[in-house]
Amino acid sequence: MKQNTSSLLLIEIILSVFFLSLASIVCVRFFSHANTLSQRTEETTQAVIVAQNLAEAFRAGDDASDSFEAIEKLYPHAVSDSDTGAVTIAFDEDWKSIPASEEADYHATLSVTEEEAGLQTAEITVVGTEETATQKDPAIYTLTVSSYREEVAP
Repeated sequence: MKQNTSSLLLIEIILSVFFLSLASIVCVRFFSHANTLSQRTEETTQAVIVAQNLAEAFRAGDDASDSFEAIEKLYPHAVSDSDTGAVTIAFDEDWKSIPASEEADYHATLSVTEEEAGLQTAEITVVGTEETATQKDPAIYTLTVSSYREEVAP
């Protein structure tokens, strides 16, 4: 009878360890998903802040050159392309502006897409690299901003 009781106790302990292991696996999956979600949220938040800063700098100027000057004051490492009218800014993993020649984790691009009757529209896109992207789409955030520029008569 004693052997029967000890074997039942052993089976009970084995089943308890099995269910504890299953519960641990589920908890680890939840924690890893929560970590990924937290990183994606932080990335999106920082991308929104950068896009809003660029939008405000774009709207602050009286014309495109004033806007680009405001952006360069805000982000000294900004690189503007006079041919396309685009400004590109490189960021490290802590979202600090870095020179374009360095290896960047994120990029923000402001490009003027439309100009008509004093209304300028710009598209701001913040993208991550393949290593930093937590989403399938490398574009983390896109913002379209318009600004009316009063035309001055010559």
